[in-house]
Amino acid sequence: MKKLLVFIIGLALIFPNFTSANQTVPNQDQSPENYHAIWHSQSNHIILQPLEITTVWLKFQNTGSATWYNYGDNPVRLGTSRDIDRESPFYKHTWISANRPAKLIESEVPHNFYGTFEFYVKAPAIPGTYQEYFQPLAEGITWMEDWGVYWNFTVQGEASEVIDETNDDDQYGYHAAWISQSTEKITMASDEIKTIWVEFENTGSKTWYNYDSNPVHLGTDSSRDRDSGFYKNTWLATNRAANLKETEVHPGQIGTFEFYIKAPTTPGEYYEYFTPVVENLTWIGRDGVYWIITVTNNNFNNNFTLTGNVNAGHVTLNWNKYNLTQTSSPTLSGYKIVRSEFNSNPTYPEDWWVYLSGNHHTSYTDTSVTPGHNYYYRVGAYDSNQGVVEYSNNIYLIVPVNNLPNSSDNQFDLVAASQNNGIHLNWSEYTQTLTTSNSIDGYKIVRSKYTSSPTYPDHYLTYISGQSNTDYLDTSVDPGQNYYYRIGVYKNGQIIEYSNSVHLEYTGY
Repeated sequence: MKKLLVFIIGLALIFPNFTSANQTVPNQDQSPENYHAIWHSQSNHIILQPLEITTVWLKFQNTGSATWYNYGDNPVRLGTSRDIDRESPFYKHTWISANRPAKLIESEVPHNFYGTFEFYVKAPAIPGTYQEYFQPLAEGITWMEDWGVYWNFTVQGEASEVIDETNDDDQYGYHAAWISQSTEKITMASDEIKTIWVEFENTGSKTWYNYDSNPVHLGTDSSRDRDSGFYKNTWLATNRAANLKETEVHPGQIGTFEFYIKAPTTPGEYYEYFTPVVENLTWIGRDGVYWIITVTNNNFNNNFTLTGNVNAGHVTLNWNKYNLTQTSSPTLSGYKIVRSEFNSNPTYPEDWWVYLSGNHHTSYTDTSVTPGHNYYYRVGAYDSNQGVVEYSNNIYLIVPVNNLPNSSDNQFDLVAASQNNGIHLNWSEYTQTLTTSNSIDGYKIVRSKYTSSPTYPDHYLTYISGQSNTDYLDTSVDPGQNYYYRIGVYKNGQIIEYSNSVHLEYTGY
């Protein structure tokens, strides 16, 4: 019913409060006549209940000569229009302000490329039909063309009492502010299992605990304490997805909830709402945190699997040859590789990157990636008559700035194994271009649950001093959880090279 634009990153891009305001744009064009935009597409008009929360998105093409940036002194944002800078009744606290719903998702949008805005809207308490107009602008420089872009919001149902979110739970001193979460929009096959997570800041006066008589859990919301259709037996209960991961979260600190979801057998689009709760005491906040989960008809195809790694500044993809018996297509024309920096489930043709003709291909090296950028990939089995008949799983890769090539005469390799007391890591001693007087300081071990090429210091786990120490047992792992590891060679206060990345699940046998 509703057209979805899957995006990432973090949802910090949806929530413009978390901008890179201190970044400086080099030589940003200050001429108003060089900023122009043409409407391209947007999400559908929506029917909402009073105070209901949902997301909308909007795309413009940059038809001016000036590059758009989402940071710096003059970021490109979406503003309210008709009248310009009016305060919107659909304002939600995640907006920049009541007249600025969102910043540009993309960091930079050059001439002729497309820029995206996506943001929450919260329906007013009074039913009615609302036309909400919006218009792009470069802050401090100029508004761009008014194309009359609007959404028809139909708010229907009984009028609701307006709840003051800022004062909720004052009697107990518990408050929370959303910080980030895993990809908001997820596509799953029936019975498929995935891991999701969400982070909140403790903005109240009371410490959160994950034990004792009032532990902080993540509960189902809208309506509260409902039984979730995405319940998995690893949950605390059908209405309690997870315990607080940290033992204690003091005011000003960040608390994390991480849990499995299992897709129901019935295909469709689901909105799954969650809110932290102090058991036996109070719920914490009303931020409307949710995931939009699309469950497809197709069973998850474990045979058409994509893997990838980053080495020497390039991305290498590998997949299993698609089995033609899995589809009614008599022939397979080739593979469509799709890539995106923002869509966690890239699709053809919107995110088309390259086409490999013939069904014999099972690998591809992408040499056009940019250091410091992150990418989502999928491979589509393509039939020239039917289009893409099936997609592989998606993978998420980060190309580090300092992802240096390994020398052919020095195999700096990492291997890992799951054993009963943890994950054992073992790697080759690093000797490339080193002499006795030029030895390294040691190794930085990096680990992530979500990033396939973890980096230091963002994913730092521990430090191993000395060049000849080449193994480590990681005991801080959870059964059933997947982990990515790499070893960074550490010398003179910096990483000079990384090992390969390994990915495995801790079986905990």
